[in-house]
Amino acid sequence: MLYMRELEKCLEESGLGIDISIKRQGDIVEQKIPGLIYADNILLMANSRDELQALLDICGEKAGDLELEFSNTKSGVVVFNDVGEDPMTLQGTQVMFVQKYKYLGVWLTSGRSYLEEQEKLLKEKAMKYSGLMKSKALWAYNRFEVKRMVWKGVMVPGLIFGNATLCINSAVTDYMETRQRGVGRLALCAHGKTPNDGVMGDLAWSTFEAREASSKLTYDERARKMDGKRWVRKVLGYVYMKNIDTRWRKRTRELYSKYLTGVQ
Repeated sequence: MLYMRELEKCLEESGLGIDISIKRQGDIVEQKIPGLIYADNILLMANSRDELQALLDICGEKAGDLELEFSNTKSGVVVFNDVGEDPMTLQGTQVMFVQKYKYLGVWLTSGRSYLEEQEKLLKEKAMKYSGLMKSKALWAYNRFEVKRMVWKGVMVPGLIFGNATLCINSAVTDYMETRQRGVGRLALCAHGKTPNDGVMGDLAWSTFEAREASSKLTYDERARKMDGKRWVRKVLGYVYMKNIDTRWRKRTRELYSKYLTGVQ
């Protein structure tokens, strides 16, 4: 939105945010990312409470100039490595500290296992979706075609949301694979001992791992070719320059090795 551009500019020029500075050719290149903005959804990031409060003050001031108010019931502070209890305020109102927060469809949880809530919901959705596929209402036209297309076109997109950047636990992926094969056997009227490869081949479905590989490797290639001023490119460069072996790097490396090794 156009009215957010001024806020975005002020946040960038504040010199606050997560520090991703690197050394290039002997010189320190200072880089900081204050947050992410999508439409009117704002995610602020900082290395300290003081910096985060300063970013909140900037948001509150710019919103006030436009006669806008942030919703404190929809706002929250997630702390990953700080045990302090000093309150944070936005436009004079205290912002609650929360253990989990949903941003753009993804649940983030404080602590080491930051995708714990998201993984829990994925398992619940996989169970719910596979259960819906048992409805006889879907048999009215053609049982095989309807179940095959509904699962692939409606259910799967809801299970692979954010695949390019999220590193979901392998146990959750295996659980979704099992549910998918169960739906496939139902569509084929096959028994439980039917080979998995036979089920997937007849339905022309990809595995969840193959879908993840397609998303992550495409995104990695795109990120590498981005302009150096883009935040995604800055973060990618920081991770590689500092040799930080993140979960995303490890997972992408595994997928490259399995799906693209030897490909010309």
